Amino acid sequence: NSKLGRVGLINEELEKRGHEVIWFTSTFSHLKKEQIYEKDTTVNIKPNYIIEFIKTFSYKRNISIRRIISYQYMAHKFWKKALKMKKPDIIYVAFPTIELAEKAIKYGKKNNIPIVVDVRDLWPDIFNHNLSGIVKILAQPYIYLMNVKTKKIMKQADNITATSPMMLEWAQKKGDRLGNRNDQHFHIGYKKQAEGIKSAIDIERKIKVDSNCFNVCFMGTLVKQFNFDILIDVAKRLEKENVKFYICGHGIRAEELKEKTKDIKNIVMTGWLEKEELNYALENMNIGFAPYNNTFDFQVNIPNKFAEYLFYGLPIIITSDGSMAEIVENNNIGIASRDIEKISEFILKLKNDKEEYKKMSNRATQVYKDGFMADKVYSDLSDYLEKIVENHKK
Repeated sequence: NSKLGRVGLINEELEKRGHEVIWFTSTFSHLKKEQIYEKDTTVNIKPNYIIEFIKTFSYKRNISIRRIISYQYMAHKFWKKALKMKKPDIIYVAFPTIELAEKAIKYGKKNNIPIVVDVRDLWPDIFNHNLSGIVKILAQPYIYLMNVKTKKIMKQADNITATSPMMLEWAQKKGDRLGNRNDQHFHIGYKKQAEGIKSAIDIERKIKVDSNCFNVCFMGTLVKQFNFDILIDVAKRLEKENVKFYICGHGIRAEELKEKTKDIKNIVMTGWLEKEELNYALENMNIGFAPYNNTFDFQVNIPNKFAEYLFYGLPIIITSDGSMAEIVENNNIGIASRDIEKISEFILKLKNDKEEYKKMSNRATQVYKDGFMADKVYSDLSDYLEKIVENHKK
């Protein structure tokens, strides 16, 4: 009952076109921090589409030695499995992880198979931004090694794709390939998933959105990369204005946020939402809040959550500079600010001016259709992959 992400949607498109798809992924869910299977497991989705779940180690913290070991072990097992399987026409590998991308590059070069590296995050550069003190000092040898590997991966990849123009430029600089016209960016496309079997009553037992309020939501994992203090301060300021804030998700900061918000009447923490619950919640929201820390990784990237808010026609509050802020401001579909007063005034303006809200919502929907519609994004990306194979065979 999981919502499909970038790779899942690409795989569906390729399978529809008649291609044989083998997707290697971990048994460990990074978002939920739990094992999906307790051993290596092959799942046949359709006759020409299978998922190879590779059993690896679990971990609790996003930045940890155990996570590093988990990725190294998975890459090692992928290599052993790949050597025994039929050679593919193309390999498409997500970056990160560095370890898996490194093995995919090695396998591709060994077998004369084109490799496309899809860049979604700025590893290992972001480690320096998320570590501090003695831990940051001790991590420098590892970061240096990972940077050497990253440069090699970006240099040796036959093609690079990325989730934003700025992300693509970062990857090309790493690989000393700026201006390579074969590399392209494709936004993370969003597609509403088919409804499951949960009834409206079951959904509303988990989350009940107040239709009498102007509703602002955060949807995502509760981690340090988000500045929830801004959201909380805005909620406090608007506590008497019939504006309600929903924090939807789970993560290492869940207990901290529960404690911080327990006495704030217009903040609701829903916990983890499954597919139908998430659809219901977003359909009943008025604004999407994206309180990203103003760090260079979020300045460069455009995460999935951004496209999801656009799909539902939600004006967006963004608290980082860069790619997302430019889209928001250039298309007048929200506000890019870290100023509590300005954000509060923006919310009240849309709450009290229904005509202006409708116009902004329509513009958000149009931005989604122009650049983030999953069917178009992944159709274009599939065309791109097919062309690489076609040219390689000439």
